[in-house]
Amino acid sequence: MRGVVDSFELTTNYNIIEATTPKAFVGKTIQEIAFRKNYNIVLLTIIKMVDQKSIFGTSRKEQQVQGVVSTRSVVEEGDILVLYGNIKDIQAVLKEE
Repeated sequence: MRGVVDSFELTTNYNIIEATTPKAFVGKTIQEIAFRKNYNIVLLTIIKMVDQKSIFGTSRKEQQVQGVVSTRSVVEEGDILVLYGNIKDIQAVLKEE
């Protein structure tokens, strides 16, 4: 599957997948995407890349889990979506352009 960063198979049909954000979702809120209604999957959380400064003043990118996301959360380019559902439904999401 395109965009998959990591996956955890719960059963033959159901998985938890970490995947890069499809282009079609960039700039949209969770409410606009409506994962459960439109795709029959659950968005567990979003992992964002954020700048972290060291004590020496240098910065580096670090993954930051957003916890429970609200419907107002905006998906950005480079985000990693943590999705749960039937693998066929997840595949449909990852095919979005």
